[in-house]
Amino acid sequence: MSLLHLTDNNFKKEVLESDLPVLVDFWASWCIAPDTLISINEREANLATKIKKDCYVLSYNGNKVKRCRIIDSSKISRTLGHCKKIITETGREIKVTDDHRFYTLDGWKRAVSLNIGDKVAVYPYVEFIKAKCNKKILISEKDIQKYALKNMIIERYIKELKDNGLLPLRSDNPKLPILVRLLGAQFSDGSLYYLEYNNYREVSFSVGQIGDVQEIRHDLNNLGFECTYRKKVSNCNIRGRLFVMHSYNVRCRSTSLWLLLRALGAPVGNKTNTDYKIPDWLMKAEDVLQREFLAAYLGGDGPTVNIRLQQRENKEPYNRLEINDIEFHKRDDLEKSGLILGQQISKLLSKFRIKVNKVFSEDDEYRRKDKSRVKIIHIQISKDFESGYNLCHKIGYVYAKQKALKTKFIGEFLRKRLFERQLCTQKYKEAMSLFREKKMSIRDISLQLKLSYDTVFGWLRYNKRPSIFKHFEKYPIWLKEAKRGLRDGLLWEKIKRKEFIYLDKVQSLTLEKRHNFIANGFLVHNCGPCKMITPLIEDSAKEYAGKIKIGKLNVDENPKTATLYGIMSIPTLILFKDGKVVDQVVGALNNAELKQKIEENI
Repeated sequence: MSLLHLTDNNFKKEVLESDLPVLVDFWASWCIAPDTLISINEREANLATKIKKDCYVLSYNGNKVKRCRIIDSSKISRTLGHCKKIITETGREIKVTDDHRFYTLDGWKRAVSLNIGDKVAVYPYVEFIKAKCNKKILISEKDIQKYALKNMIIERYIKELKDNGLLPLRSDNPKLPILVRLLGAQFSDGSLYYLEYNNYREVSFSVGQIGDVQEIRHDLNNLGFECTYRKKVSNCNIRGRLFVMHSYNVRCRSTSLWLLLRALGAPVGNKTNTDYKIPDWLMKAEDVLQREFLAAYLGGDGPTVNIRLQQRENKEPYNRLEINDIEFHKRDDLEKSGLILGQQISKLLSKFRIKVNKVFSEDDEYRRKDKSRVKIIHIQISKDFESGYNLCHKIGYVYAKQKALKTKFIGEFLRKRLFERQLCTQKYKEAMSLFREKKMSIRDISLQLKLSYDTVFGWLRYNKRPSIFKHFEKYPIWLKEAKRGLRDGLLWEKIKRKEFIYLDKVQSLTLEKRHNFIANGFLVHNCGPCKMITPLIEDSAKEYAGKIKIGKLNVDENPKTATLYGIMSIPTLILFKDGKVVDQVVGALNNAELKQKIEENI
């Protein structure tokens, strides 16, 4: 006998008036709030409602965070049931149904079972920026023809760009962020190479690790181009010290890509000897494109971000944020050009609230092989925590996986410190308001706000500014604990609050292989108890055919019956005999437990 499909309309006949006992599985596909952001790759997220069947999202296999295909995505109008909002110690939050699962130190746990102080796995990602939908033409056929060199069969290259969906290139082209990343790499450790005597053209990139090669190859393949690469070992003399440098050179010999990047504003040849700047269209572009340009540029010429413990005599060491200057070289007579480029980069950084102290140049004391003198252009980034966090999590790094992973951890530590500072500032404002407007005593204020008397006294009597003791938690110790047992960028974060909420709609997502994904930065599971118990229910319906009837009722689609029997959590199994409830179990059962329940009542 197959499973009964139960509804509000047939429940009385099939269950309450049945001659046989009836086991009813009350189930639903409860999941996440529709406005949840789902990570679709390392740098992009989209609303849950925009994630469709056959899309790919990030998933964790216990060792690596990889992309996995969506096989079902549906919006469900909710009519009952409890939901939860989970808020962590850094302000990260998510709204889910009670049975949605989170990865914890004790394995997968339902939202309803999570407690304050529990640690859940999170995956930091670059902040989501919503793109605008304008359709301005950036590059046309005429722009490509303008950069055509002699002996070029320009019609052939224009056709290739058209076939790859890259011409005319509009501002809403989904491939534009990839092109902008490649353009950013060209401004740092890339090159548009050209030999006039044999008309040879090449788009090349220099990166540090094989993972960076794969990232560039993936982007080039998405544009419709192929590339080759080779490992390079070289000796480098830096300020009198000899270093052995290991790197990879990635080459794409597509003339059509060469022309497109040139038209977009990429410099040709040796950048030290070339007068160039960031193109005007990019300086006026939307934030998401400027971010991708900066991320690739910083992946090459960008600063290394570190947090070191600074030792102090007779005092606790403190967390010192270190951010190197962005540096590049310009031939002596092109110093002004270099400073203009530095100011452009500074302006882009400021849009992401990254403070630049100054842009300046200095002499490079070592002459080049051709005896020419060179200036070093510096872009000095402020070492305040907010600038550091924004560098790590509002921009990040592309084509530099090792640097990106390191700064992801640093960014999370800074996020925690900044959130604590924000909470402290809020309490300071509350204390001032209670003191001035409600005339409360310092002791009463300290008790109400759960602060020490000395802290409130210092604010109110000595006008001390609100601050946190930001060095009580040392970065190396925090990082060791936050990474314990997790890999590939995942970290543990404590739950600060758990709130009861009501959702009238949820989005249900089902993945092809691994049944977990990254939602608002949380590692969550979509294969809940309802899906786990379904095969057991189906097998039991066949095994006990003629002795008991077994049916399933979707509580979202049949609110009348679900409300009548007080279904507040799923799955709920209720066994009926002669129209009356004789047994009820909330939660999933294993095969032996399910059989025992059935055999006790047939």
